[in-house]
Amino acid sequence: MTSKFINWFLLWVIILHLSFRNVLGINRDGVALIAFKTAILEDPQGSLDNWNASEETPCAWNGILCTQIGHDKELRVVGIIIPKRQLVGIIPSVLGALVYLRRVNMRHNRLNRSLPRELFNAGGLQSLIFNGNSLTGPLPEEIGKLRYLQNLDLSFNSFVGIIPPAINNCTRLRRLVLNNNNFSGLLPRGMGNGLPILQQLDLSYNLLNGSIPPDLGNLTHLQSTLQLSNNFFTGSIPASFGNLPEKVSIDLTYNKLTGAIPQNGALANQGPTAFLGNPGLCGSPLQKSCPTPPTSSSIPNLPNLGPSHTGPSVEMVTNIKFSSTKLLFFSKQLSSSLQHSYLRQEGNLGCFSTNV
Repeated sequence: MTSKFINWFLLWVIILHLSFRNVLGINRDGVALIAFKTAILEDPQGSLDNWNASEETPCAWNGILCTQIGHDKELRVVGIIIPKRQLVGIIPSVLGALVYLRRVNMRHNRLNRSLPRELFNAGGLQSLIFNGNSLTGPLPEEIGKLRYLQNLDLSFNSFVGIIPPAINNCTRLRRLVLNNNNFSGLLPRGMGNGLPILQQLDLSYNLLNGSIPPDLGNLTHLQSTLQLSNNFFTGSIPASFGNLPEKVSIDLTYNKLTGAIPQNGALANQGPTAFLGNPGLCGSPLQKSCPTPPTSSSIPNLPNLGPSHTGPSVEMVTNIKFSSTKLLFFSKQLSSSLQHSYLRQEGNLGCFSTNV
């Protein structure tokens, strides 16, 4: 059964409930929740047994939080809190119709398939917790609609694709926990500026690659640990990480980072375990010295030919020409002298012969 078919089926459920609302008595939020109940295939603990469509509101149902809204004090759903109930099923798109929804906590169930884009139509969401399920697919770009989101925990699922750049629109985020998934690609640039009050960032155990954006060093409200371990990050460690709070632990283990470890600020407080599993790193606190660059004394003195010269300098050519001229002159002189000496010898021999 495809997700599209299930969504159409749930839509018909809503239409039927709206058609018989006067008989059933449930309000509009209850209709959306009944559609969610329909999408749950297994409920071994009976957590949704008292979700009864004959009631006027769902506010007395297990796991449902309500508050009074507006001048007429209408009770509207603001929270769905159903953790650790072994629920099996999908998250239907109709939950996005809960316009006053603020908190969703369905951690440690067995929910599967993807997060529907329509869920993010509930623009007032402040906390979205689905860790420990079997959710797949990408994190929708529509996450950027949640301007009031403070807590996003999707860890221990099977999400794929990139972390959408629209995450930077969630400027009120305090917790961004996406570890133990299959997110890949580059980290969005600007997270350090777009998420100014972020207190926890955990991206460990994914498939992220490329260089680590230096702007992460601007996350000066971080607490506890900055987790980037067990990915495929390359390049050097940004020196800007030294700007992080000194009490923050930085975990960069098991990546493909290279170069010298900067020794400033928070980086200087890290032990060697923060950098293990990166064979290309060197320097303190690792027991591996960085290669010493060659000094000027170890390089032989060569003529300074300048950057544009690929052959001998003008001065060298002039000297060569001058030396060649002197050699030619000397050669001519030597030849003339030898010839003159030979003639003299011939003359002397001639004279000797005549006298004899």
